[in-house]
Amino acid sequence: MADFLAQWKKRSGKAPEHPGENFVLEHRGGERTADPEGIRTVLFEGILLNAEELQKSLPEFSNEIQKVPASALVLALYKKYGPQETFSRLQGAWCALLCNSLSGEIFCASDRKGLQRLWYFCTPEGDKVFSNALSLLRKHPAFPGEWDPQKLYDYFSLLYVPGGSLYKNVHCLPPGKFLFSGSSGEGYCKEYFPASPEEDHKKESYPESCRTLQELLSTGVRKILDFAAESGSPAGVFLSGGVDSAIVAGLTASQMEKGPLHCCSIAFREKEYDERSGALQSVEHLRKVTGREIRHHIYELTPPGDFDFLSALIARSGQPFADSSLIPSALLCQFAASYGKVFLGGDGADELFHGYERYIAMRYLSKLDLLGTPVRRSFCLLGEKFLPSSGRERSLPARLRRLLKAGAMERPQRYFQLVTHAGEEAKKRLCHPDFFAGTVPSGETFDPAGFFRTGQHCSAFDIKTYLVEDCLTKTRLAASGTDLTILSPFLQEEVFSFASDLPPSFKEKNAYRKRILCDTFSPYLYTGLARSRKRGFGVPIAQWMRKEWKERLTETLLDGKAIQCGILSHTGTESLLKEHTGSLADHSYLLYCALILELFLNQTK
Repeated sequence: MADFLAQWKKRSGKAPEHPGENFVLEHRGGERTADPEGIRTVLFEGILLNAEELQKSLPEFSNEIQKVPASALVLALYKKYGPQETFSRLQGAWCALLCNSLSGEIFCASDRKGLQRLWYFCTPEGDKVFSNALSLLRKHPAFPGEWDPQKLYDYFSLLYVPGGSLYKNVHCLPPGKFLFSGSSGEGYCKEYFPASPEEDHKKESYPESCRTLQELLSTGVRKILDFAAESGSPAGVFLSGGVDSAIVAGLTASQMEKGPLHCCSIAFREKEYDERSGALQSVEHLRKVTGREIRHHIYELTPPGDFDFLSALIARSGQPFADSSLIPSALLCQFAASYGKVFLGGDGADELFHGYERYIAMRYLSKLDLLGTPVRRSFCLLGEKFLPSSGRERSLPARLRRLLKAGAMERPQRYFQLVTHAGEEAKKRLCHPDFFAGTVPSGETFDPAGFFRTGQHCSAFDIKTYLVEDCLTKTRLAASGTDLTILSPFLQEEVFSFASDLPPSFKEKNAYRKRILCDTFSPYLYTGLARSRKRGFGVPIAQWMRKEWKERLTETLLDGKAIQCGILSHTGTESLLKEHTGSLADHSYLLYCALILELFLNQTK
């Protein structure tokens, strides 16, 4: 998918080309279609998976044999239904601007799940600038370049910038919402996707829900296969050692009409992170149960020899992004591009079907609340003291310490403790106090909307935050340097809505994660996979920092711009490096955030 940059500006001193035309849309990139009068204009970028269905529903295009451009379809919908219903009818990965040069109104939105994002700001002259790539938006001469220190401080805990934008006065439109802006500066932001009605499936039994899920997810895979066929390229699957990709691969192999299915996997030399064994077992099992030809391609990752590859990845982001699994994701995309142009992934399955172990941890920790706050805190803090310290973040003692720390906290801070990657004390040592003066601990900014006070499940929070800001950002960046299109059937509209409405007990029961998903598609899972521990897409950067990257990392950070500009503390950075490289503690996440920040600063003026 390509990038676009658009500016909606009022004409100054020029006679309108059409009667009543007061505004003009300047843009580069993206599909553009205007009505014959030149009043309504649509700028569109992305993929419509229901384009054929929309074309048949519009009388002016229903008899067309050839495929109608997406922007023309959106314009016809805009004229017939108005902006809100237009956005709600679009399925896929997309963002769109609807402009009216007569009234000066503009409506913009991106897809409901956050597969595409839309950033925007207002110039001092009142012009509005939009882009689906923050890196491209930053090139605009009026771009506001001032950072929000609190957002940067939170980035060191979460590995991504919460809320979408590191920059003050630069906004990121939330998924599922559209922005209206009028000629006089008035505006609002509201949801375009209608509230879910009382669907019949909410009353379905567990077996009935399994059958519905089977149908919906199969249809979702079918839509992606149809899209791949239209693009003239066979579809492939990214295969890990886990449940989600095995199910997607099984459904894809079962529905492919011809040719082999190409499955691509990443592998590590470090056994703790290597999942090739599970991927190989899945391939052998799926060959037997589907009877189809499956070709398995494995890319073994070694530590990048320099930081140039990381710099190129960050340049695509437009701001720091420190999820280290972007490294294998991007390399796997480059590798997979030799085998196809459309690949299916498993994004969204963990959030929609309760795949993370932290959801179980939160449920069990909530039982400690019955002890009362003083007793609960004392119990957890005492247990933490008896655990040995560990220099390995993935070790059992380290995981238990994190769990007990969370148990001593209240619910919002508790979940933050389970997802954060850096403690406040370590962050204070790393960050220069002058630059971050006025910031507050990240745990206090973690849930600004008070989500955890409503009693909703953590997965709903992750869908709005972690899935959009981290997982889908990673997928977007990984594919951006290639010709690949990556689509997840779990994020198809029907599957997304169905899964969001399922009772929690259908998704996880007695520590059985992704219960309905595993039960429904058990034929595609080899024995033992459904109940295996989730490993996550980890990267051995802690080891790389102690070995292959040690000297280069130390030089880059201690002689870098972040310290020279007063963002990071030289003393604190140096002490964290010594502790980590000496295996006295695991500061790999925090140091990796610092490294990405440094590489980002080297790209800015």
